Amino acid sequence: MPAEQEPDTYQTRCPYCRAICDCDLVDVGVGLVQCGPYHCERCGASEAGSSPEDLARQDPKTGWFRPGEPPSSLANMIDGRLATAEETRGAYRARFAGNPDYDEPGVVEDWYAQQRQPV
Repeated sequence: MPAEQEPDTYQTRCPYCRAICDCDLVDVGVGLVQCGPYHCERCGASEAGSSPEDLARQDPKTGWFRPGEPPSSLANMIDGRLATAEETRGAYRARFAGNPDYDEPGVVEDWYAQQRQPV
């Protein structure tokens, strides 16, 4: 039986199924900074954020959301799935660059809420 792979510096193990999990990182010039939750592609669990909402609904034993629960309200999402910061920035720019809707109250917030919903 092959040895179990060890996670690298920017990975961790899922507290539910033990699969290796990744998170979104951005290069800020002096190193990488985590900008999205660790998430498990195998079972769907994701790391909770630090917002009061996340702290209230996280699994207190793990600090994660259980498989099948929606990710953090702070997580970047496109079409109801976790997305990288780069993907989210691209979708935002495609929708609002040069678009006068940007100045209409609530339009950006509504777009953001729609991105959290599965297609």
